[in-house]
Amino acid sequence: MRSSFITIAILILVSLPTRVPAVQQVTLQWQPSLSPNVVGYNVCSGPGRGNYLGVYPAGTNTSVTISGLIEGLTYYFVVTAYTASSAVSPPSNMASYTVPGIAPAGVFPSTGNTTVPSGTATPTLNLTAPRAGQSMTNALANLQGTASGLGGICGVWCQLNNGAWTLASTTNHWSTWYSTVPLSAGTNTISACAMDSNGNYSVASSVRVVSPDTFKLQLLLGTPKPHPADGTTVTLQLSRDLNGHLEYSTNLLKWTSWTNFRGTSANLTFQDPGAVKSPRRFYRAVTP
Repeated sequence: MRSSFITIAILILVSLPTRVPAVQQVTLQWQPSLSPNVVGYNVCSGPGRGNYLGVYPAGTNTSVTISGLIEGLTYYFVVTAYTASSAVSPPSNMASYTVPGIAPAGVFPSTGNTTVPSGTATPTLNLTAPRAGQSMTNALANLQGTASGLGGICGVWCQLNNGAWTLASTTNHWSTWYSTVPLSAGTNTISACAMDSNGNYSVASSVRVVSPDTFKLQLLLGTPKPHPADGTTVTLQLSRDLNGHLEYSTNLLKWTSWTNFRGTSANLTFQDPGAVKSPRRFYRAVTP
């Protein structure tokens, strides 16, 4: 896919009643891609430039209406196109929109605010992972959950250890959602809360998990020189559930991603046939 294969001109259409409510919607429009390989579009939105956490599938349409925007907040949007083979274009030019009005006190996207807003608890939210009391073996916690509400869900926010609330991610309008948070050593409290399109909040769901002080991650080489047929044998010793990828370099300046790893056991072994043709090879393991 060409890096400029999608040219976007986003037109923002807003219809406001005589009294601006706390939650609004916006319609985005863009010019279709000229590439014959494009089969659909996704609109990505978020609370900051380059911080696009929500994904809204548009299919083959060249416009989409996004609801649940909160007054007083600024939203940023880009559009990506994709092919039948799941190749994705670079993002389009960015468009932003500030919803008229004043942001209500305690709204989750506000930086540093840790107060759960009060409201009619019509939405429901379930935090399905991690489970309460779980002993984590990764420095990151992958959060998952579900949310539902009569008016539709317009956002799910997560909080770690009474810190700032951050917007989660979704690919299906918040029916299911996910997020990743870095853990501190010891006991961590993870909370999540949802808001529907009428501005009502769910009851916050919280779990406590325990994270150890250290995580094991060590690379070992099988032989000083690569085997003529199999190349270099690389053994990775790691904590269970610690995930990431391996990279190699010939000069310690430019690194190339080689393969992914998942901590399904204490020791993982990999073969690098490419080392046979390389005068020297350096390896490193990278976690998110």
